[in-house]
Amino acid sequence: MPRSAPPFMPSRHTDLETPADILKLLGHPIRLAITLLLLSGPKTVSFIETHLGFKQPNLSQHLAILRDAKIVRSSRRAKSVTYEIGAGLPQRILLALSAALANEPAPPEYETQIPAHTDTPQARPTPAKHLDDQEALVFATVRYPDHK
Repeated sequence: MPRSAPPFMPSRHTDLETPADILKLLGHPIRLAITLLLLSGPKTVSFIETHLGFKQPNLSQHLAILRDAKIVRSSRRAKSVTYEIGAGLPQRILLALSAALANEPAPPEYETQIPAHTDTPQARPTPAKHLDDQEALVFATVRYPDHK
């Protein structure tokens, strides 16, 4: 069976600033929870507050950060503000995270195969002992580019 190439292999010329910035913003648990919830469609601030159990002032701060970064969009109708995920790279990153967190298989374009055999001991790094079986499998299937 032929080995499949990873879906994306960066080079030294690849600009990774934007995705890195998005991932930094999503690195906060409250912002991640908000954005994952918004993947199911537009939600009002009161719905997000009730559903996730966050206090309104704290929630508003995180929504402002996400809005300023153009990860979410807002619209106002009378006194109600509705938020939704913007299209583009942030949405694609969140969809991949959502699939991973739901323990669903990734879309076919993201799947990689474990090499059948390799003579190089570094080809498949050993996962750390604190990883569970599913995390270890993910860790073992990722192929990292050679750094020179």
